Amino acid sequence: MPEISSKKDLFPKELDAYENKNEKLGEGGFAEVHLAEHRPTGIKVAIKVMNKRMLEKMGDLHRAYREIEAMKRLGCHQHICQLYQVVETDEDIFLVLEYVSGGELFDYIVSRERLSEKESRSFFRQIVSAVAYIHSNGLAHRDLKPENMLLDGNNCIKIIDFGLASNPETDLFQPLATCCGSPAYAAPELISGKSYFGTEADLWSLGVVLYGLLNGFLPFDVDEEESTFALYEKIKIGKFDVPEWLSNETVGILSQLLEVDPEKRITTKDLLTHPWMCEGYGSHVNWQSTLKRDKPESRIIEELSDYYNISLDQNMEDMVKEYKYDSLTAHYFLLYKLRQKVPRPKVSFKTPIRVKEPKIIHKTPSRQNCMSVCIDDIDITPTRQNRSKSCSNEEADEKVYISPLRDTREKASSHVDNLSKLLTLTPALQKNSILSSMGTTTPRFAKRIGKRVVNLMTPRKQGADAPRKVKGFYKVSTTSTKPPNDVRRELQNAIIKLKENNKIYSFELTRYLFKCKCLDERRNKLIFQLEVCSVPGLDTVTGIRHSRLKGDSWSYKKMCDNIMDMIKL
Repeated sequence: MPEISSKKDLFPKELDAYENKNEKLGEGGFAEVHLAEHRPTGIKVAIKVMNKRMLEKMGDLHRAYREIEAMKRLGCHQHICQLYQVVETDEDIFLVLEYVSGGELFDYIVSRERLSEKESRSFFRQIVSAVAYIHSNGLAHRDLKPENMLLDGNNCIKIIDFGLASNPETDLFQPLATCCGSPAYAAPELISGKSYFGTEADLWSLGVVLYGLLNGFLPFDVDEEESTFALYEKIKIGKFDVPEWLSNETVGILSQLLEVDPEKRITTKDLLTHPWMCEGYGSHVNWQSTLKRDKPESRIIEELSDYYNISLDQNMEDMVKEYKYDSLTAHYFLLYKLRQKVPRPKVSFKTPIRVKEPKIIHKTPSRQNCMSVCIDDIDITPTRQNRSKSCSNEEADEKVYISPLRDTREKASSHVDNLSKLLTLTPALQKNSILSSMGTTTPRFAKRIGKRVVNLMTPRKQGADAPRKVKGFYKVSTTSTKPPNDVRRELQNAIIKLKENNKIYSFELTRYLFKCKCLDERRNKLIFQLEVCSVPGLDTVTGIRHSRLKGDSWSYKKMCDNIMDMIKL
């Protein structure tokens, strides 16, 4: 279970709209992340608390402010982790962020070794959509990699970590000079010490990401005995291996992205309409946000006016459009998010209906499709003309409400290990993340579609000696029909053999959970966990779930692949 914070006065009064804030999800050298729930909507959020004194001591306070300004400028996009609210005190900075529960895209790759071209394209379209939106807002991310791409409960991409984003006050067409980001994803012009354009560097990084999705390894890598300098030389040359499973069309787009000369590299605009990107979709990548900042949703404005007792909707709209990232901004964004979810019957309500004279109701055109096939765009709030019909009540004296007081809709998958990513404004030694899951409530509509669905969504409690039943199937890399104890024995034998060969220098075993420590090729510490678990919905199948706690991602993948090759399941 998440740790319970002992600081009763940790949160300022500006965050009183959030409850259950004492559940700590993780902490690092200068920050900690708490799970909370927005009381008016019932939506879960992550509250990141950053200590200003520690940030300043590490020389990273300016980076924290830069990330905040970048996220404010970006506003709301379906494939970017949303900033809802910012509160600053003398000691701390509080960020209320979107709670993304699905884990890193990198872990998804590791669990499958490599992705098919179809699945890679699906993810890459979402990534390119977000990056094009970032560029259209005058920013460059400059640290694009699978570790900075999270998955939500619907396997939709959410890009995080804007601590290295280009200065929001700097023109996007002005050359940059700061070398930053991860070496394996860095563009040739960046590591050469030349001035560069952030958008062009991002496109190179996208090429490395796409290559990793398709192959499960990087285009530019070095052996254990080689140095980072050797890696840089390979990047400058720009030659990469072409596995036999890559189609000619795939090799073509990779070559355009991994073009050493930035002036010849494909542009963001051309990437959106590239034939490879459109294959199977019949249309280019739509990069616009589904939420228009300059034109707030009228039905949400009406709900907010009623909630805060503002007589004129225009006044409320003007207040929302200021986007101060205060409690009102958070409430608006969270109501918008709530409207993207599928409605359920018999929910409780919050905002009273305004009684109006009957009007002729005109059919409203359907909303345009969102750029991601994973995002639902279903309105749960009726129009004013339709309110009395959709929310009618037989008792005239009883008020009827339209906005759920508590979010009774489906909760996202419950794993929280990925929330350590919220701590990484700067590299810092992190304490072990809490690697447990939190309960979810069974949706009411599940009762209507059979006992099987109910059992899937609310697993039976496991016995004391049984392995944990995970809900995030994407992290289960290997499955077996052998009993859990046999799988644990196979895994333990492989780890012991690696320890005898000095590949792993220590490991801890707690029931079905192995915590391993080793050094990667560059003698940097690597810590990861392997857990024998039950597979959701398959009681006779045992799986192995893995998670990286510290260290280089691709070294972690190599070690996991090595262990999986050794066990006999």
